[in-house]
Amino acid sequence: SYAAFRGVGTLFASVEMNRAEVVDRILANLAGVDSLDLANHRVTEAEWSRLHPARHQLRNVSMRIEDSPSLTVARLRSLARDRSRHKPGLGLIAVDYVQLMRPSDDRIPRQEQVAAISRALKILAGEFNVPVIAAAQVNRDAEKRISARPRISDLRESGALEQDSDYVILLHREPNEPDQLLIDLAKNRHGPTTTVTVPLIARYSRIGRHLEAI
Repeated sequence: SYAAFRGVGTLFASVEMNRAEVVDRILANLAGVDSLDLANHRVTEAEWSRLHPARHQLRNVSMRIEDSPSLTVARLRSLARDRSRHKPGLGLIAVDYVQLMRPSDDRIPRQEQVAAISRALKILAGEFNVPVIAAAQVNRDAEKRISARPRISDLRESGALEQDSDYVILLHREPNEPDQLLIDLAKNRHGPTTTVTVPLIARYSRIGRHLEAI
């Protein structure tokens, strides 16, 4: 949503959450409202007064939210083509998340399915000349280590995700530091890697500064 509020034509495809859940997360961020309270309709009068302008803001951004539970790359390409025909055009594609996408051939092994999706997303980025942000799960085995901080090798079901990506960003939150999010740029094809820690307000679905300040 950050890109959309910056005026970038955005296609956000969520297989993990439905459209209403995505919208609630964005509104919680904008209005400073607890996302769980918003989802359960436990919102105060003061919070409603902040939600109204936030809804207006969201209606005016160039973002298409797709929540198909059986999303394929072919469907994503069709949506991207449609988004590119509308002003301001298509500037970003985001997918949440890769392992939930429907493969073109569900008869092949799972690892090959994810690899094929990963490669198709890379081709899609080149076809439309836009960045593709693809969220992915990591293996649960990382939680069993002394340090649960994820590594590139933890990318679930396919090393192709790492191979196809120009950048790999790993997110981690320590149990004893719930208000801090570690952002690890673990792969950077065009420069150095680095790690930063930023504020996290989970109840507002907010990382760093308020979207209203954008």
